[in-house]
Amino acid sequence: MKLTLNTLFLAVLAFLAGAGFMRWWDVSHGIKEAAQLQALFQTEQNTDAVLDVNLQNASLADGVADTENPAQPVQQGSALPSQLSPIHLEGISEVYGKSAAPVVESENLPAPQTEKGPVDLAGVQGQVPANTDNARQAQQATNITMIEAPVKARVISSLEEYKAFKQIARGSYPAADFNEEQVVVLESQSNLPDKVFDIASVEQNGENLVIFYRVNVFGLDQKTNTHSAVKTTKTDLPVVLKQVL
Repeated sequence: MKLTLNTLFLAVLAFLAGAGFMRWWDVSHGIKEAAQLQALFQTEQNTDAVLDVNLQNASLADGVADTENPAQPVQQGSALPSQLSPIHLEGISEVYGKSAAPVVESENLPAPQTEKGPVDLAGVQGQVPANTDNARQAQQATNITMIEAPVKARVISSLEEYKAFKQIARGSYPAADFNEEQVVVLESQSNLPDKVFDIASVEQNGENLVIFYRVNVFGLDQKTNTHSAVKTTKTDLPVVLKQVL
């Protein structure tokens, strides 16, 4: 047991001695290096030596020109060769920019007009050709085809007949003196309602009582009368119906 403690003590002592030696070594060398650096710094500050370069007989490198005494005059940018690849267009000799467009003088070109005066059309005559497709189409467009619908005229010559008619008709109809007057009513002979017929005018030519009428299929819902009727002078002449536009 006593031998073991002596061994451990010697080992610790040897370790401490080694550590102390290494510490002394580092400190001594650090002080020496610091002194060397300080001496070098002071030498550089106190020196009066300046780097002297003699350029009297120096020559320029290849491709470098002296700007104070140029060997060749400076060229304008427009005279320098282009670095773009040449483009060849067939039929085009020169290309100008917007600012360098050439001025072309020609005697055949008309003089520019700065002001427009009134156009004189007094001697101009216009005529639409009659034998053209457009003319025929325009002519056909003006022709309105009449709607043909079966119709008959009912002549009411007495008050009793008028009362019987008003039982099946609706609306307002003219009052008549059946001693001297009569009422002519148009009645449909097809599935069309009676009010599609409108009496336009009445004409008595000595041979017939002509009733001119038209067929109107528009606005039927706005008509209050179910029939078209007209009051005429009482006559025995036959009634003739003629359709108009």
